[in-house]
Amino acid sequence: IRHTSGNQWVIVSSINCSKDVINVCDSLHDTYIKPHCISYSLFSNFRLDVSSYLINIQRHSNKCDCGLFAIAVAFELVTGNDPLKQRFI
Repeated sequence: IRHTSGNQWVIVSSINCSKDVINVCDSLHDTYIKPHCISYSLFSNFRLDVSSYLINIQRHSNKCDCGLFAIAVAFELVTGNDPLKQRFI
């Protein structure tokens, strides 16, 4: 779970990804989040070349539930479920 600029929490995950790939899951679908900037900030110290992809998971309806959605998505990922197939209330 990673805090982006502004007031948004996203999930950064390599679960079910090929080598050197990460997914950035965003429940606000904000276009200002740049996955390559997040991957650079995470891996630049290790000098790794990592590709990143923005995954638009279920959108939440307000500006204050992104942290809860991030926790729910993280839970689904670590328990082997696809967060794109889940419906969070």
